[in-house]
Amino acid sequence: MEYQIISAVGETVTEVCNKLEERVKFCLKNGWLPQGGISFTKYSATGLCFACQAMIKESKEEKN
Repeated sequence: MEYQIISAVGETVTEVCNKLEERVKFCLKNGWLPQGGISFTKYSATGLCFACQAMIKESKEEKN
């Protein structure tokens, strides 16, 4: 099984969610599946928002 974490950074919650959603959709089209929910934080020092999503992909051997 393969595992990756995808992320997005932006200045607003909406911007970050839109970026992450597009990245998740791209991964879904390439055989990846979300693992659990998203993680989200807003840094008080900079005001930047950060979100990430764990993704998994079964290997060809696991599918058989």
